[in-house]
Amino acid sequence: MQLRSDSIAVAISATLVVDLKDATAKVAEIATAIESLRSCNEQVHQMAEQIQASSRRIVEQVQTSENYAGEQREATERVQATLAQLRTGNSEFDRIVDITDDYRKKVATHLEKLAAEGVNVFDQNYQLIPGSNPKRYKTLYDDRCEKSLQADGDAAVAANSRLVYALALDSNGYAPTHNSKFSNPPTGDYAKDLVGTRHKRIFDDLVGLKVARNVEPSLFQTYMRDTGEALGDLSMPVTVNGRRWGAVRVGFDPQVVVGETG
Repeated sequence: MQLRSDSIAVAISATLVVDLKDATAKVAEIATAIESLRSCNEQVHQMAEQIQASSRRIVEQVQTSENYAGEQREATERVQATLAQLRTGNSEFDRIVDITDDYRKKVATHLEKLAAEGVNVFDQNYQLIPGSNPKRYKTLYDDRCEKSLQADGDAAVAANSRLVYALALDSNGYAPTHNSKFSNPPTGDYAKDLVGTRHKRIFDDLVGLKVARNVEPSLFQTYMRDTGEALGDLSMPVTVNGRRWGAVRVGFDPQVVVGETG
């Protein structure tokens, strides 16, 4: 009986030794895995810091580039605006100025006529047209002036082959209508509608807002249109019964100004 007990004790002891060795091996594996994970985390952390540093540098470089581009554009505009004031009376730019001024007067006349009929031409409670992309909006007056202002804009463009567009927009950059060639029914294709369905949009980019809120007799700018074209833009303020409504703007190749003075 004693021999059997001793045998059992030996067996148990051997089992414990084996289990202890297995446990030690597993603990070592776990420790190795933890160390590997720690090392991996350190590498990920280092990479994240490098990415953040690179991102900061990229943002700084982009900002620097944007600031430089803005400064260059403003400097160019100042030069071109100065040149634009040196009218000779018989240049292509002179003719565009005259067309724009005539267009401004027509738009003001039509809007004053609507105002006299009780139409709120200063309504800025823009109502989004469902499903429009790019977004387009309705107001209390756009249907009443759409045809007349479009005819005025089309006549301005037809008056000079250098003109790309002629439109009127309120003090927030809202254009109740646009030229016929840019007032096509929406197709649902964003790229096509960006170019061909531009009526009733709000042009509130930097250039558009400068046009809409400029108080000088005229403003000449150069800019990259959202369609990718580099254009010159001449605008003049529009007042309705003595109250500032917005402006008219015409677009054309900026070489019209630079080329004739070079």
